[in-house]
Amino acid sequence: MHMTPGANEEYYSELQSTKNKGNVEQTYENILGEAVTNVKVQTARNACGHKEGMKPRQNTTTDTENVLRQEIMINLRRMKLFMLTAITLTFLVAVVALVLVTMKMADGESSAPPKQETKVQDQNADDCIASPQLCDANAVCENIAESNICICNPGFAGNGKICADLNECTMNTHNCNANNYCNNTLGSFTCTCKLGFSGNGTSCTDIDECASGVHACHKNASCINTEGSYKCSCKNPYTGDENTCNLAAECQTFHNLTSKDRSETYSANTSGCDSGIGPGWYRFRGAAGTRMPTSCPPTRRCNTNAPGWINGTHPAVADGQVSKTVCFHWENDCCRFSTSIQVRNCGPYYVYFFSGTPGSICFLRYCGTE
Repeated sequence: MHMTPGANEEYYSELQSTKNKGNVEQTYENILGEAVTNVKVQTARNACGHKEGMKPRQNTTTDTENVLRQEIMINLRRMKLFMLTAITLTFLVAVVALVLVTMKMADGESSAPPKQETKVQDQNADDCIASPQLCDANAVCENIAESNICICNPGFAGNGKICADLNECTMNTHNCNANNYCNNTLGSFTCTCKLGFSGNGTSCTDIDECASGVHACHKNASCINTEGSYKCSCKNPYTGDENTCNLAAECQTFHNLTSKDRSETYSANTSGCDSGIGPGWYRFRGAAGTRMPTSCPPTRRCNTNAPGWINGTHPAVADGQVSKTVCFHWENDCCRFSTSIQVRNCGPYYVYFFSGTPGSICFLRYCGTE
């Protein structure tokens, strides 16, 4: 069989490539044998036609070569498709086998017996459970490395086998504030508000006993709130403690001045003199009046030459005992003589503490008025 190199270059290239594939010589020989047989059949047909007087076909050799080449090309393509399919199936089989091997190895590892270290740890854990007496009742047992250790609970101190309570109150490690009491408990502490404070123990605020009415002050006393407590003060003219408030002693024990010649309106005589009066507390009553005058009276009144009067006003009940100046009017001078006295407002009346007159001079006198 004769083929031109230019026309059959593709044919020879594919034939050579197929021939070089591993283990495909037999397939190649089969394809080539089939092609040669086809050429021989075609040549015999042409010869027969020539003998019978038929006109031979022109370019018979060339046609035969073309047919042979096409036959071989078709068979080579079939061979390529077959090989590609075989390679793909082989790859899939290998992947499935690898997956199965991997799964089997994983199952083997999961079912493998535990390592010796795990056994040691389990044994340590069993020791903590089986022998709780190894540690103090206020401690916990923990396995560390290949051993066990006892650790005291919070609020306790020791080596784990013996744990003692920590007193947070005396150690000042508590968080109670200044208005709380710290109460130590086993392993801990609590905070309680002090008397006079209210709250949840960690936050306490002052209770206003006066505003809330929980004080024990007397009805004649004033309640004064303080931080965490309160105090009572007897109202004037009362004196005493928070439970008992009585009238001041001077409001209960005094001398009465009742004669009508004590009144600032009295002018019949001028012989009266108080240089020897007192010392003591006095109250004006009856015809003498109810109190001392607070304005300058005329001379020669209340049975004396120089009548005495208070320069100023009388105190209020709440003022308690106060000092006042008494002036004596003489020779057109409303305060020619003067002295200091004590005065208290007892509510319905006043009392005065007298002790003679300035320089024990006569005729000076303490006068009364309505």
